[in-house]
Amino acid sequence: MGGRARRWGAVAFALVVALAGGIVVFVQHLLSEPASPADARSTALETADPNGAASAAARGETPPHPDATATPTVTAVEPRLEWPDEESLRRLEQGGRALFGGIVRAPDGSPCEGATVWFDGEVVATTDDRGAWRADVSSAKFDVFTGIDSWPTFGHLLVARKEHVGYATDTVAPPSRRIDLTLSGGHAFSGTVIDFDDGTPVGDAELELRWSDREQRSVVLATRADALGRFEFPSLPAGDVFVRGHAPGYDSNGFFGYDFSRGRDMVVAYRLRRQFRMRGRFVPWPAPGIPPERATVRAMPKSPHDRNAKFDCRGPIGADGRFELPLPVCPSCILELDVGEAPFWSEEFDTNEERRDFDVGDVGLSAAAILTGRFDVPDSDLRERIDVRVSVSTALGRGISSHAHLESDGSFRVAPLPPGWTTVSLSLGRSTIATLEEADGLSEGEHTSAAVELVAGTTRDVGTISTTATILHGTVRDADGMPVAWVCIDENVKVKAGWYAGVFSVQADGDGHFIGVRNLDGFDEDEALALAGHAEWEVLGGRHLTRHVTVDWPASQHWVRHDVSLEGGLTLRGTLLDAAGAPVPRTNVAIDIEVGSVARVGSDVTRSDGTFEIRGLVEGTYRVFVAVEGGAVQYPDVRAENGPVTLRPFAASKQ
Repeated sequence: MGGRARRWGAVAFALVVALAGGIVVFVQHLLSEPASPADARSTALETADPNGAASAAARGETPPHPDATATPTVTAVEPRLEWPDEESLRRLEQGGRALFGGIVRAPDGSPCEGATVWFDGEVVATTDDRGAWRADVSSAKFDVFTGIDSWPTFGHLLVARKEHVGYATDTVAPPSRRIDLTLSGGHAFSGTVIDFDDGTPVGDAELELRWSDREQRSVVLATRADALGRFEFPSLPAGDVFVRGHAPGYDSNGFFGYDFSRGRDMVVAYRLRRQFRMRGRFVPWPAPGIPPERATVRAMPKSPHDRNAKFDCRGPIGADGRFELPLPVCPSCILELDVGEAPFWSEEFDTNEERRDFDVGDVGLSAAAILTGRFDVPDSDLRERIDVRVSVSTALGRGISSHAHLESDGSFRVAPLPPGWTTVSLSLGRSTIATLEEADGLSEGEHTSAAVELVAGTTRDVGTISTTATILHGTVRDADGMPVAWVCIDENVKVKAGWYAGVFSVQADGDGHFIGVRNLDGFDEDEALALAGHAEWEVLGGRHLTRHVTVDWPASQHWVRHDVSLEGGLTLRGTLLDAAGAPVPRTNVAIDIEVGSVARVGSDVTRSDGTFEIRGLVEGTYRVFVAVEGGAVQYPDVRAENGPVTLRPFAASKQ
């Protein structure tokens, strides 16, 4: 629950610094805050090149020699890469998107047509006949600076690849910018799919390959083996690869891993096990209260070799209640009777990795029960976001979870449910805002246990549930009144000298709306009393001015609306150079600043020319951190204030 100052203090104390080659940060500009937000946007755009960095002329320096950059820079702007006008780009970024684009070139330097571009494992573009690509992506993850318990993330993975031509990878982070890539040849991962038991080829198998870099960011590729089981994934980077396979009557039940880090081709025999069948019968069928048209049987086998495997098989239930599903070899399997959004019955069976059909026999069902109630919410927008969660402990000790949403009048109905003892909680996001303890339709004993009994074939109403929590909600907007997406709001309180405790932390959605639940657990009585009608908020992200907001309201009020208005702030631009003066690309640069009782942070990943940019800053003294293998390097404090500031290169202070 510690605040950002405590987290960063712990990180700085624990950092192990290994700085090879004498990396140096040269901060060329701290843009001053113009007279108005519009002037700030104009200044930033006027000094930006197609890559989004301040131009060499604006920085007052000689552009680096082309050989010093990691990838070639294309000076001409193709029509497909023309950037939106200033206002359109601003609205795009405020709406939670970031714009990227550039040129992909083959290893010989020619434009590469038909290359696929991935962002965070998802295909976002295919290059045209000029090698050009362009895509806008969600910036939801980029602007999250809350809850930092370790070094900030190293950006997001960008991959360009064309089979039998090559691949290229880069690390990206906002603001919107141009990124040019040159492919390298890569290596092939190939082999033959064979039967695990007799070694005969398995033809026409569908294969997925997941390639991961050191930060475990992945790209998934797919192919199909030929009739003799032969397959190939060409043009891959070195790294870790994991392969999953499926063919009629066969399944790998997850990914198998291979060490592909040695920078050479690899040929393997990929063995697939035969599937088995799980069958049984529900009785009586249909059970009273269970609509058969909504019911399916679902199996979730565990994998003996891939803990992240998510094999999910569903099938119909016959008129006589019988079912049968094909499953991969597994140590155990969870079998469920689904009736819509949640299971009515669930049980785990030990299959012991045996390759034989498994009959669970007759599964006895009881008549379904229904749970109803009501929750008062003053705002209809909030009502749609509240989730009613129900957990039922059945007579056989198996737990069933279900959920529902509030209707327009605040009522809820959860059905069908198995008989047993149930608890109810209402939540907003990850925060619980009410439980059965606040329901007015319970007996004294039920209030004490916070559970009610569901009887087969009956309806149980728990009455009206109230909340004792404080729910804070509103919209974050810029100085022009436009919503700002993905902004984070933290509420921290100083409880001891140099120590901060978090009351709540929440991120706005793509429309700038936020909902926070105030939690005073862990505070002593005096601290909780002082916080009862007062809040101090720290607003982060959105590349707008970080603000310290004070909110006051009656202590007895449970639903509080407070809208936040942001303004444009300072922008920190610089270049990361090594001891020889060459740019250092794809390296994380982060800052934090102490202002009043809160710490503010921001980060960026350097581009191919070593430039970085961190927006939305206030005046103050910043600590600059640069990621190195095994930790980070902290640089001497940098004072940001009105007016441009130029600093000469300086050496890092080792931690």
